[in-house]
Amino acid sequence: MATTQRLLELRNKTKKRKPTFVVRASKFARRIKVRWRRARGRHSAIRQDYRGRPKHVSTGYRSPQEVRGKHSSGLEMVVIHTDKQLSNLDPTSQGAIIGSTVSARRRVELMKVAVEKKIRVLNVRDLNAAIGKIKAGLDTRQKARQERIAAKSKKEEEKKKQAEEKKKKEEKKHQEEKAAHEGPAPESVEEKVKKEEEQKEQKQQKQLVDKEITKRQ
Repeated sequence: MATTQRLLELRNKTKKRKPTFVVRASKFARRIKVRWRRARGRHSAIRQDYRGRPKHVSTGYRSPQEVRGKHSSGLEMVVIHTDKQLSNLDPTSQGAIIGSTVSARRRVELMKVAVEKKIRVLNVRDLNAAIGKIKAGLDTRQKARQERIAAKSKKEEEKKKQAEEKKKKEEKKHQEEKAAHEGPAPESVEEKVKKEEEQKEQKQQKQLVDKEITKRQ
């Protein structure tokens, strides 16, 4: 552990002295990208390490092999996406980095497993705070989704109600137009029989009244 710590300190010192390797004249010409390409010219001042020229990649700028590619804490960085990958890690020498494609709900589950197994998650500073924040965000999203669904269903019901009312008005209008075009509806057989019976009764009553008047005279 002491050796690893010493090598990490040495790496930090080396990184501070490490220059930015760029293509010659990249900071003067816009068409030249800021990137590294080895100088191959026969008389290139960069290739020949002339003083005052940009430095080129050479031996001595790399990090020590034992800590190369490791986290500043000395742990090996391992990208994980599942519980199985997280369970296979060695907490003493490896640290987890939760993949960027992992969903929020799945991320919370992985963080809980990491807390239980005491595995360090290198791309999260405070696991408990992160879990609470993600849960709050999920609850807010769920609430907003429920509100959207309720508003949508209410809107659909209103549309359905308006369509039914419109249909009823159209049917009523159609019936009125049809009745106006066809005239009064013809009497049914029952109505005719009833009407004849009423006329017959009225006639009989009239005859009786006439008879009584004749007798009195």
